[in-house]
Amino acid sequence: MYIRPEDGHISDVLLMDSAFSVKCGLYLTGASHGVLIENFSRKLLLKCWTNRQAKEWAEQVQRVANMQAYDYIQRNRFGSFAPARENTYARW
Repeated sequence: MYIRPEDGHISDVLLMDSAFSVKCGLYLTGASHGVLIENFSRKLLLKCWTNRQAKEWAEQVQRVANMQAYDYIQRNRFGSFAPARENTYARW
């Protein structure tokens, strides 16, 4: 989420989709203590104070993606953002 620090207003959301990735370091992000979070449509660069802090952020975001959003970050049938659900009543 993009949150305005002055009033806490949420202005946008960064979804975890099949193109989701987390990169860390100067070579990959262009910032000395940066974490680059990408999805299919957006890029978010987090600038941290130390390299250790940047690595911690990158590890935690990747951990959450692997544990909580695994169904959405993997390749799904027909290029869909969501996994196929069994025993549902919806039809095309």
